[in-house]
Amino acid sequence: MIKKLFVTCAAVLTAAAGLFSATLTASALTVEEVAEEARKYGYPEDTVQYALNEYYSDPDLQNEENLQQAMEAIHGGAYSYLTTAPQQTIVTTTTTTTIAPAAPGETTAQSAPVTSTPAQSDGITLTAADGTTFTRISVSAFIAMSYEEKMAYIASFPPVQQQAILDNLTPEEHRSILKQLPTEKKAEVVDNMSQFANTMGLEMTVDEMTDDEMQFSIHNTDGELVGVSSMGVIVEDTGYDRRGIVAAACGLFLIAFAGIAFVVHKCFRRPSAGESDER
Repeated sequence: MIKKLFVTCAAVLTAAAGLFSATLTASALTVEEVAEEARKYGYPEDTVQYALNEYYSDPDLQNEENLQQAMEAIHGGAYSYLTTAPQQTIVTTTTTTTIAPAAPGETTAQSAPVTSTPAQSDGITLTAADGTTFTRISVSAFIAMSYEEKMAYIASFPPVQQQAILDNLTPEEHRSILKQLPTEKKAEVVDNMSQFANTMGLEMTVDEMTDDEMQFSIHNTDGELVGVSSMGVIVEDTGYDRRGIVAAACGLFLIAFAGIAFVVHKCFRRPSAGESDER
């Protein structure tokens, strides 16, 4: 009887362990999920690619703990500037049109208050955690706002709806916020980006950080330069800085111009006296 009970318990524990192991395997974090999360929160694509390349090249990095730390670094940077606040009421300015008095015998329409409200025809409908449904402005309209306008607009909603907006920002909207962050907030984001890079076997060095731009160099653990990444008003949403390409194009143009000038000089210059005698 005891033997049968022992065998039964052992079988149950084995089955439970197998189920638990299968659950862990099914829910294990992947490096592709980490990369997608980085893209979601506005990381430049070249930075993500550098991290993926280094991760795949080093088996020692390929473990669950590193991926969890990378995910925490991504979220830590985002949460440093994506926070809810008490709802702020946006004061709507009412404009009254005054019409000049009519001439005797003529009638005029009465003046009426004119209220300007933003168009919502291309707005985005969201559902908050409390089940309420509301509409926010379009992605393009949000990106066109200044940093202060973005924060004021988000704060005009109740906190639960603010969170829904923050949770559903597009990568383009995240990048627009990152580009506009004040320098001290940029520093917090870069610190978390550096932690993300470290978990993927890279080291990030800040070369420049202003209110308009962030630029940093990325090295591997051997100190070799892997690449340069930047984020700023002159960088497209892909994250690629085109200044190097422009500089190279200018250099090629100057070389070509010098070559043409040399050929023209050789072909059309006047011969010297000695050369005339020889001919």
